[in-house]
Amino acid sequence: MAIEINAEDGYPGTSIYTKGTTIPGVILITQNLPKGIDTEPFKPYHIRDDRSPYVIEVDAKVEDVGLRLVGLARMRTESAASQLVLFDQFGLEGLSGWVRHSDRVFQCRFKVHAAPGVLAEVSDALVFTRQFQWPPARH
Repeated sequence: MAIEINAEDGYPGTSIYTKGTTIPGVILITQNLPKGIDTEPFKPYHIRDDRSPYVIEVDAKVEDVGLRLVGLARMRTESAASQLVLFDQFGLEGLSGWVRHSDRVFQCRFKVHAAPGVLAEVSDALVFTRQFQWPPARH
């Protein structure tokens, strides 16, 4: 699997990131992240003022099963925060946010991108995982 960045016009960066690559300078709105993702270690802050949503800034590393959000250690004694967002938690629309590139910030959507040779559409696979629990519950 890979991550595809659907960005606003003029984005000059890479649009497909494969396993093992890192997407630097990702900004995500905390309320759009899946439930269970602990954002406190990433030091969330308001975009503009107290009424604007909280965001986190991370580098995002593409792994086998998801996107690892990695924060930067603020001091040498701190370790970098890390959380894994599984691909099936992205939903059909993906994760909305921004990506930094060459001192500019581009609004974008991070979507799961099927690797070459995958027969099923990624969106179909996501719908399947959301509608059915496997293995089925035993009664």
